[in-house]
Amino acid sequence: MHYYHAFRTLVQDHLGRELLRILKPSTTREAYLGFDQGFVRCDVSAKDFERQLRDAIVSNATSVPTMYVGYFLQFKRPEEMVRRSQTTPTGFTTPYYRFELSLKASKLTGLSQHETLLRLHKIQNADVSYACPMLLTEDDLHREPNLDDVQVVSVSTAPPGYLTSERHFVAFRAKCDPAPVWCSDPVPGKALSLSEWFRSLRLELMSPAQLLEWLQEISRAVQARPQEGESWAVPKKDGRGHAMPRALTILELGTEVQRAVDAPDVLGSSSEAVLERRKLQRQRALEDPSQGL
Repeated sequence: MHYYHAFRTLVQDHLGRELLRILKPSTTREAYLGFDQGFVRCDVSAKDFERQLRDAIVSNATSVPTMYVGYFLQFKRPEEMVRRSQTTPTGFTTPYYRFELSLKASKLTGLSQHETLLRLHKIQNADVSYACPMLLTEDDLHREPNLDDVQVVSVSTAPPGYLTSERHFVAFRAKCDPAPVWCSDPVPGKALSLSEWFRSLRLELMSPAQLLEWLQEISRAVQARPQEGESWAVPKKDGRGHAMPRALTILELGTEVQRAVDAPDVLGSSSEAVLERRKLQRQRALEDPSQGL
């Protein structure tokens, strides 16, 4: 849970609501792999989550309704490239950093990971990005978590029409590069730190009913032939077509909370803000040691 406390502080301070759960509903139970584990603390199957949402709609018993926001964040750990090769972008010097796009079609959906993200980007109110934790050594893992170490690249800057028979990458000149490059044919991109990215999101609060409708739209976007009335949470008998994208993340929000610090940019990248943020993280960890990192 390397980033969990830092991200929880960011969410609550920016949205002004208690963060109840960070969810990645999955129809295949493969929701917690790799760097996803650094942010997520709640295991729930898509089927169980759908039932919870429908129960909340029917009961409508709480005076302070639970609300939700959703986005798509596909984690990729960059590699440090210490030698030049024929795939090194023009103008890059070593060392530089890159991750490879996944263009192989999934047996479950018939779509590659990158094509899935491009489709999701077309959904209204859907923010779709790659997240790149610059954790390259064991020392990086032992350092105190800093959300500014995670670079977020929006899929909106990706060029269309990559050939699946070729290898393609996103390359960074440095660990904090605001202008990464989509390769093979160089196309300029844009990157933000994770804290900058989250504060820039235009998130719309959704009720359980609105979230169910949004999830159905996601299911249709990643299916070749969606069927009317089918549940997004239940896989087809042939095993195809109903997998929730692993990039999907849902924040379950509760009551409004007082902001931890009155300063307007407590989670910014200035040295004072970083020190204040780390102080808050240590204090929260001491108050609730069972949470861990």
